[in-house]
Amino acid sequence: MHGIPPDEHEDPPSDVGDTLRELLVGTSDVFNPYDSGGNPIGYGIASVFLGRPSKFERRVEKAINERTYDKRWLNSVFIEQDEFEIWCALHNRPLPDFWFSSHWQLSPKAQFYRDSWSRGGIGGTKSEKASPLSLRPVQEDRQRCEALATRLWKEFPSLTIAAMMKRPEIQREGNGKLYKEKTLRRWLSSKAPPDIKGKRGRPRKAPDITEK
Repeated sequence: MHGIPPDEHEDPPSDVGDTLRELLVGTSDVFNPYDSGGNPIGYGIASVFLGRPSKFERRVEKAINERTYDKRWLNSVFIEQDEFEIWCALHNRPLPDFWFSSHWQLSPKAQFYRDSWSRGGIGGTKSEKASPLSLRPVQEDRQRCEALATRLWKEFPSLTIAAMMKRPEIQREGNGKLYKEKTLRRWLSSKAPPDIKGKRGRPRKAPDITEK
């Protein structure tokens, strides 16, 4: 992405460090990281159900806050190509040729974000300056899903997180259908009632949208 061989520097140049920091921030909303064996490493049971940060989350937070990047650790973290494509589109960055061919066809979601930038930037128009405080689409979707879940749990307090994920309001109004199950579960678990957070097992059938 920066045209710098990965083993050329022990400490990354400032611009590379900035990109690494943005990528690490992306583990909370875009990426579902895994190890070399294909095992998820981002968020454990304690993180999803009890709200306790996992070892991975704590390490990410430390790297972001202190701007220190352990190359050996970073080399052990992997992300999916389709998620990285979305991240590049969200940040208006070109797709690196080491991973994407010149004939690569953008996914509909990535194309939507690219088109948003061409119209003047995500969160703004050509007549407006993009605000550094404006939310990215994935952040807007997260807030929308959390707000919908909060409202629905007041109406249906016995709904499990798995059942909430299947609600049409979450899937359609909140754009939940665009995200992987782990990501959506993580968002909703932060708003789940205490007695629901610890529930696991086979999800119950979601009540009808008109049920009161």
